Amino acid sequence: MVARIIVNKTDDLDGTSSDDVSTVSFGVDGVHYEIDLSTAHQEQLRAALAPFLPAARRVEWGAGGSYSTHDELMYRIRSWAQEQGVVLCGRGRVPNAVIEAFKAAHESCPDDITQRCDGLLEPPPKPE
Repeated sequence: MVARIIVNKTDDLDGTSSDDVSTVSFGVDGVHYEIDLSTAHQEQLRAALAPFLPAARRVEWGAGGSYSTHDELMYRIRSWAQEQGVVLCGRGRVPNAVIEAFKAAHESCPDDITQRCDGLLEPPPKPE
């Protein structure tokens, strides 16, 4: 048997599918967002933000602070995995192996990151 996996990249703004769709991250009022956009919509978003960027300060998300939300922690795990060369989908379940590796890499962090990661792990399948 052959299994084929088809990846359909869909723009979250208008629902169109295209190979040029990718995830864009941004933050407003302390909330971090991710949205999948086509190249054209990415350009529109960046153009809308462009007047504000020269006056803004660049910060690392989650640096030195706690992980206040599930979404923020998942973003940090996905970003870390990408930096390590691990390819993940922008949405959906993060494999336990990636969460465990992130957890191991952040064991020396002073916050509660390792305990928070435990809540993300999927239980092993039950034997039949």
